[in-house]
Amino acid sequence: MIRVGLVDIETSHRERFTEVLHAGDQARVVAVCPGEVCPEAEAQDFVTRFGIGHVVCNPADMAGEVDVAFILGTDWDRHLERAMPFIKRGMPVFIDKPIAGNLRDCLELERLARDEGARIIGGSSMRYAEPLAALRKELDDQQAQVNFAVIHGENGFFDYGIHAVEMAGGLLGGGARSVAWLGGDRPAVHHVSYRNGAQAIIDLAGPSGAGFRVDAATTTGWRQVAITGVTPYRTLMEEVIRYMHGQPHRLAPIEALTESIRIMLAAKVSRERGGAVVRLSELAPDAAGFDGTAFARQYAAQKRAVLSKSS
Repeated sequence: MIRVGLVDIETSHRERFTEVLHAGDQARVVAVCPGEVCPEAEAQDFVTRFGIGHVVCNPADMAGEVDVAFILGTDWDRHLERAMPFIKRGMPVFIDKPIAGNLRDCLELERLARDEGARIIGGSSMRYAEPLAALRKELDDQQAQVNFAVIHGENGFFDYGIHAVEMAGGLLGGGARSVAWLGGDRPAVHHVSYRNGAQAIIDLAGPSGAGFRVDAATTTGWRQVAITGVTPYRTLMEEVIRYMHGQPHRLAPIEALTESIRIMLAAKVSRERGGAVVRLSELAPDAAGFDGTAFARQYAAQKRAVLSKSS
């Protein structure tokens, strides 16, 4: 039985992941570090409903009690810090999307994996969605290539837009070269150019709840897939379990996950430059990224407002 620990249980992913894990007989969430955003009553309700007996205030306090830690916090600028107690012990760590918000953290995550053998997995469940995986397998079986794709997502540039960018990674693979912002002051739309000549449009103009869709022009014809519901969570957790058992899996390496962050960072710079093409290689490690602390503060305020209205 794989023992899972959850750190910073601030979003609905705590329920979605735990429901999937507890529905099978391979893994159980056995420890939780609620973090600073999740209200105490909400955390208590969660651990009670799922029968989780170990609650700690510091992530390091659960390191000896679990086999893998899930870092789920809304402040992506703290993801690396919250993962380090487990990485230092040589333990695998799942970091939820977005895994980081700046290039410095991406470079450090890559260094830890490359030089110290850190076992870092995670990112968006949408990368592993069954319809997308089926399309990728069909194309591989046909030895077909994607020439052009439009990835349709929901509004929310970085925190939610990362889903669509990771879908592009799941379909097109790595090798993004440059990004150009196309949306002006309208909802986020940007163009990604790949080293193999493929092109993608990341369209984040859809309203909340609209779901995700891929339209792809391939060397064997047009393909379209839509992704709705909660099945990507199940697929992702199944891949995590395979990874933990040392079995063949589809989890992306850290370089693929950080490429998605680089694409978003380049889109941010392009927008600041009025839509100029920005190469991923141009990104400066010390440049400002996406402010995770501000996002977590806003997220917490919204959650308090919802709780206040319901009380």
